[in-house]
Amino acid sequence: METKIWSGYRLSENFQKEAGEMELNLMQDKKPNKSLINLLNELKIKKVKVGIGTSSLRWRVDKIIDRLKIKEYFPVIVSSEEVIKHKPNPDLFLKAAEKMNIPPKNCVVIEDAKSGIEAAKRGNMKAIGILTKYNSKGEFNKADLIIKNFSELSYKKIESLF
Repeated sequence: METKIWSGYRLSENFQKEAGEMELNLMQDKKPNKSLINLLNELKIKKVKVGIGTSSLRWRVDKIIDRLKIKEYFPVIVSSEEVIKHKPNPDLFLKAAEKMNIPPKNCVVIEDAKSGIEAAKRGNMKAIGILTKYNSKGEFNKADLIIKNFSELSYKKIESLF
């Protein structure tokens, strides 16, 4: 009889990978949010640097943005493996700002989690909370702006935060 011993980390890593692959398979026919694409195009025209700072693993975010065909909008991506301290610590967003060569005080973070809003504020950045079925307005009391969807955002509205 063969005995297999798994460390907690290795088991967790394998589980995350398998769960991630199942999630990606469910996204097979997903299209990117049109309002998000409109906003990204407007920001591109205005020459606004855009990046991703995510608590996800790099392989996962790469597959998602490839599947949605939106990689061109995000020249900078910082994933959880690149920082030691995670949200609500601002390191993830500060590293993204550094890679884009933008002072944190000139950055805006769009987040769907309370810990992300807190991380942005701790990093001296503006924070926009986006409501989903998994959060509530009350969680975003520190946000500079709360939106229900990307159609509520524009370059001008983001600029007005400053």
